[in-house]
Amino acid sequence: MSSSHQNSDIESVIYASTLSPIQSLSHYLTSLYSLTKNPTCLLMDSQTASAISLVASQTDILKNNVLLVDKLENEDREKNLNLECVIMCRCTKRNVEYIKREISEPKYTDYSLIFTSFASQDDLEEIAQSDKKEVIKSVYEFYFDYHALDESLFTLDVPSMIPLVQQDWDHSSMRRMTEGLLAALLSFQKLPSIRFQANSEICKELARRIEKECYRNEEINRMLVKAQRRYKKNTMLLIVDRRDDPVTPLLTQWTYQAMVHENLSQKSGGIVLNRVALDNKDPPVDIVLSSKDDEFFRENMTNNWGDLCLNIKDMVDRYKQKMNVREDIKTIDDIRNFITNYPQFKQFSNQVDKHVTLVHALKDIIASRNLLEVSKLEQEMSCSNHPKDHFRSLSHLVISPTTSKRDALRLSLLYALRYENYNGNRNVEKLAQLLREEAGFKQKETALLTAAQHFAGEQKRNKGLFGESGVFSALKNLHRTVGLTDVENVYTQHKPLLSSVIEQAFTRSNKFNATFASRGQESRATPDELIIFVVGGVTYEESLVVHEWNKNPANGERRVVLGGTTILNSKSFMKEIQEYYKQQSVGDMLE
Repeated sequence: MSSSHQNSDIESVIYASTLSPIQSLSHYLTSLYSLTKNPTCLLMDSQTASAISLVASQTDILKNNVLLVDKLENEDREKNLNLECVIMCRCTKRNVEYIKREISEPKYTDYSLIFTSFASQDDLEEIAQSDKKEVIKSVYEFYFDYHALDESLFTLDVPSMIPLVQQDWDHSSMRRMTEGLLAALLSFQKLPSIRFQANSEICKELARRIEKECYRNEEINRMLVKAQRRYKKNTMLLIVDRRDDPVTPLLTQWTYQAMVHENLSQKSGGIVLNRVALDNKDPPVDIVLSSKDDEFFRENMTNNWGDLCLNIKDMVDRYKQKMNVREDIKTIDDIRNFITNYPQFKQFSNQVDKHVTLVHALKDIIASRNLLEVSKLEQEMSCSNHPKDHFRSLSHLVISPTTSKRDALRLSLLYALRYENYNGNRNVEKLAQLLREEAGFKQKETALLTAAQHFAGEQKRNKGLFGESGVFSALKNLHRTVGLTDVENVYTQHKPLLSSVIEQAFTRSNKFNATFASRGQESRATPDELIIFVVGGVTYEESLVVHEWNKNPANGERRVVLGGTTILNSKSFMKEIQEYYKQQSVGDMLE
């Protein structure tokens, strides 16, 4: 690589337009494997390694002549001139330094560089000047700079939006959102019209930056315009502020994927079972959950708790049948058949063991935290307007010895957001006092009720989170009370605000146009495709809304993909409120 290297020498790898995070990143893996025809060492930064692990197992990678996988920053690797090397990473200052160190004393015969985001001319020149031995043979841009969680969900792994609430646009979080969202658009090959939540300065600034890159950066615009002309889909990017719906992240979850994430600390496709071990072994072990490799998880990840338990029982029954077949081995042919099928049997056995362990752990959590009663009150507060009744029920529940401190706080936050202006907010003040006097909360802990109102209260939100006001609302609540609505389950009545936003976007309703402003070139046509990006994170309940929309035949070929800065659960969202209100803390109760 000579010091005269220009950006035009980088090969930007582009595939056919597809609105699927998993498919888009899988295409890039195909290109990666084309670089590993000879025995290869693959070096990655931690972010890229995490992103790859969601779409390919280490076994998949090792099958493609990759003999060694290691961290880019690791200096303790042995020199091996029998291997070529591929370095795949974000183009950050730190990674540039690691690359310079690596090529100044090369441990492998030659190097291919893959940047998962844009490489600046200055960074390329800096690397070129360090390549004294000219070991770099090629440089690529793969737009791999996000985490693909399933066919319609991606995140950027940005843990907090709080620095941006203060409009610190120079903060690394804003740069990370811009780069990650732009990489998603490039991998999807979409040049969208851009709409953003009009009352959010964060959304407005992110929309400005994305519009600048998509429409004013000649290189990017040329690639996306070419794709747009080829596939002729009208795509809309909709940028939403998490604070417009603070209720959904606070609710108890009842689908398998969401329950695991809420209660068993799921991280990037894998989970850590706290105080639960497979086969009663100690210490606990990591369990990987992947919709790509785990058939049972793929088929049940969006199922509710009741259906999940029935399907677990069915799987155990099938396992027992296979065990009986195993016990009936008598002849040489029986032995041969068993040996032939043993790998599949062992895989199925491991799958049964894993999911039975998980469901048993979830069952214990539901019982120990009294989540059925807690969830019932959550749903009632979210879906009906009865401040006095809800205050009475909540007052009993938060001081009950069967209610955890975490759940008492969660319920109280919901009430504070739901009835912020009822009775001059005096009920919320009474609730805070009750928590201090009867439930052992400290002053700084109950201050989170006020913090939540400051962070995502009525002054920060658009109207409509809790439904319409006036007579229609009263009639709707009456229908819920007497059971006239089509509610499948008392624990899943709530529908995220996102569900109505999707409907409004595809119809371009007056409410949608009033809520979401446009940035840059605006198409007057209704969209064929919708990419929703939530600043502040998304939930698996919202992902389920998108999943159900996409599989509904009534929606035709219209498709939605959901992205966010992170995946939220109630614990992480309460910590976000805590971070916002820095002068007060909930201490170790969220640990």
